[in-house]
Amino acid sequence: MKNHIKFLCIVIAVMLSVLALSSCNKLHFKDYQNNGNTDEYGADLTQSSVFDGMEFDTNYTDPNASSSSKPTYTPEEKEEVNGIKKFYLSVKNLGAVGDGVADDTEAFEKAVHTLKNSGGVIYVPAGVYRLTRGINIPLGVTITGDSPSLKGMWSNPSVLTSAKQEQSASTDFLKTDNFSGSWILVDHGKGDVNGTPAIRVQGNTTVSSLGFVYKEQIPVVNTVNEYPPAISFMSTREYTYARDGVVIEDIYLANPYLGIFVGTGENLKDYYVGQTTNLSLGRLRVHNITGTSLWKSIFIRGVLDTVDVSNINLGYTNFVKSYLQYRHNNCSDIEISRADGNNMANITLFGANIGISCVPGFEGSASIRGTGIKSYAGIGMQTCTGQYEINDSEFAAINYSNYRANKESIGLAVLDDECVHRPHYMFDSVTISNTATGIDSSSSALKINIGKNGHLVLSNSKIKAGNALEAAVTFDKLDLTFTTASIYNTSITGSGTKLALLEKSNITAGCLQFNECTIDDALMTNMSDAKIWYNNSLKTSGGAIS
Repeated sequence: MKNHIKFLCIVIAVMLSVLALSSCNKLHFKDYQNNGNTDEYGADLTQSSVFDGMEFDTNYTDPNASSSSKPTYTPEEKEEVNGIKKFYLSVKNLGAVGDGVADDTEAFEKAVHTLKNSGGVIYVPAGVYRLTRGINIPLGVTITGDSPSLKGMWSNPSVLTSAKQEQSASTDFLKTDNFSGSWILVDHGKGDVNGTPAIRVQGNTTVSSLGFVYKEQIPVVNTVNEYPPAISFMSTREYTYARDGVVIEDIYLANPYLGIFVGTGENLKDYYVGQTTNLSLGRLRVHNITGTSLWKSIFIRGVLDTVDVSNINLGYTNFVKSYLQYRHNNCSDIEISRADGNNMANITLFGANIGISCVPGFEGSASIRGTGIKSYAGIGMQTCTGQYEINDSEFAAINYSNYRANKESIGLAVLDDECVHRPHYMFDSVTISNTATGIDSSSSALKINIGKNGHLVLSNSKIKAGNALEAAVTFDKLDLTFTTASIYNTSITGSGTKLALLEKSNITAGCLQFNECTIDDALMTNMSDAKIWYNNSLKTSGGAIS
């Protein structure tokens, strides 16, 4: 009997402890007014929501707000997914107007301040929101809007086969009827690429369904101005993170100088000075990005973790001449510097200086696995050592309407520089072409300049050379290591050009090999070069190449 009583007492004690803990975990707010039932803006603090159990920090006051305009902090139910209700803190409930004229910065700051301790979702309804300061999104807070798109005077990116009528720069590009969905009008940071980004995230968050347009940038004005990134996940001495991860998706870039930056370092134009090299930032996902930038659209630097980049469509959003010229001579649509584990899929790029640019940084290289890439630019893609596996893709050198002043155009440039690994390049089922006009005769469809025992394998592909080229393929070695380029089962077409050009006289025999390839007869003007090997390759006419 005593044991039963003892057991019953233990059960009662446990139940009382659970009830006490449950009471402690209820949503508590500081006592502002009306015995704690409302906050200083008059918002009802007693209603239950998905945020129960989280402590909001509502200690944020706007001394300039009138009593009639004081916003509430009441979460807004937006949708239900798989039985789970989603709630949003709408910036319009916090005083945002979204007309492209009013300064909506404070409404965004109030939303951030409210959710910074609890986490949650900042909802940006359809409209154009002018921001005069950058917004810093803390850990665990997501910002999302309604899917953005351009219309009216703007153009949606596409692969162009003919010239479009030029436009004139005009403030009419900022009329709100040119925009659909949720847009951020950036009105700060002019002249400083290292300034405060429009949206800066600190990890464990998502930025989605937002567009970015800049008030003092082509095509609104007729000059190119530097600006900080539209979206940045950056590690510096001030902001350090550890494997928190970020998702950036459904983003429209109308005219930023720099679209999306992910990585390390405080100086975006210095590739060798960073706070932390090779930083672990967690898995990063950049999906469904549309539009254009003037300097770089997606910039990844100093990241060791996996970065997934997919469903990207970048091209021209307007046809103001100075915009077309600047982008075609200066922009890298996707740039990667000392970043491993990059996965790319379903990417279309048009009209940049370089479509995909891999450059050395922090004395390191870049690695890419890619499929379904289509890049049409002055240089379709260039590597900088590292590990590359790319298939089912196309790299084309173009000079759209002769806007590109740089006379060197290359479909695919396989280049070495600084490397912490043995460089290795594998391309399968790709098309490489250079039919650009107004280019230097030293340009080529495929340029190979490798060393450090690096090896290139190109198989089951097509190489197309234009008439203006001196050679379809140019080959050079950086050093005396055993470096080779082997091309298998590939068709090489062109007229009035050479097949290959060896740029140094001391290149050893067999460094460049064409194995079981089909080569246009007109390209065989230098077939007597014994250093180039033709293993079981044929001319288009059917004759063997000996």
